[in-house]
Amino acid sequence: MNKISQLLRLGNALLSGPGSVYPADKNRALYLESSISIQWRSEDLRNFRSMRIYCDASGDDEEGYLEPMVRFASWNRSEDIHALKPR
Repeated sequence: MNKISQLLRLGNALLSGPGSVYPADKNRALYLESSISIQWRSEDLRNFRSMRIYCDASGDDEEGYLEPMVRFASWNRSEDIHALKPR
């Protein structure tokens, strides 16, 4: 696989983000799961952005609930590709 393909796969993975998020406290069974994911790009395909909303998926009244979390990510793809293939 060439460097451009690897870069595109990595960039897309960073934009997508994880499907679920677990707190640092391993003793709790709580976790957040992605509920909504939106991705958009500029018309010239230079900039990509994403937004993902995570909500508590544990459904545990005894443990309590985690607050929803929003994750924003952006990637200037053209700068990264230009760095790999200077003109």
